[in-house]
Amino acid sequence: MKPTRVTKKGQVTIPKAIRDFLDIKTGDKLLFEIRGKDVVVVPIKKTIFDFRGKVKDKEEK
Repeated sequence: MKPTRVTKKGQVTIPKAIRDFLDIKTGDKLLFEIRGKDVVVVPIKKTIFDFRGKVKDKEEK
């Protein structure tokens, strides 16, 4: 593991090896979840909102 620092704005840089492993790209959304005394980072790839407007009503042509 490679340590990283927190900036004044509360930002951290995710090491490249972890970004590559989780396939995290610029603009991706991440979920931070507390599990006991650990924090788990989960990439959110697609949500139902990403499909809004993609499906047409049966009556639409």
